[in-house]
Amino acid sequence: MLTEQITNSSITQGVIQKVGEVETAGDGRVIVSTNTGIVQARLALSCLAQPVAGDIVMLAQQNGQAWVLALLDRPTEQALVLQTDRVTRLVVQKSLEVETKTLCFKSTEIQIVTESLNLKARSVQWAAHVMEIVAERISQLSQNLSLYAKNYQRRIEEMELVRLGHLDQKVEGLAHLNAEHTVIKSKELVKIDGNQIQVG
Repeated sequence: MLTEQITNSSITQGVIQKVGEVETAGDGRVIVSTNTGIVQARLALSCLAQPVAGDIVMLAQQNGQAWVLALLDRPTEQALVLQTDRVTRLVVQKSLEVETKTLCFKSTEIQIVTESLNLKARSVQWAAHVMEIVAERISQLSQNLSLYAKNYQRRIEEMELVRLGHLDQKVEGLAHLNAEHTVIKSKELVKIDGNQIQVG
């Protein structure tokens, strides 16, 4: 199938458009079979879809050069790959929605800059070698909270305020409390039990 389109523009003058079938593709080069013969073409800058053998594509030819403008059809179920070697920006003036069953990001580095980030999920898992969180204020609300660590260090410069219904602490080794002033108050009973009790 051959379609010719000639305009008065100096840029598009003599441009011939063809439809053909991809024989081979790789490294930005595509070999396309048309009804007038085999054509070696490059991918147009706007053609992000990477063709594979068997795809039906549209070509544009001018002055001995050829470009694949678009991928029209793929008779197989092979995954569609969008690829570019240019720095790319996606600018949407209002809103952008992505709806899919599975979403996967693979990158050496990901940066997200926003005024507000809202993440909702039924289950969330974080796995990292190093994790740092810096915030002016952090609030946590949970029905159950468990923490397991080999070593745990906490430093609070001013005051730590804790309100509990009950407190149960068990230390396998040494429990050491050092303060300039220590006050223990109980409304009813204070009990100290040990094989040896030393005061002073």
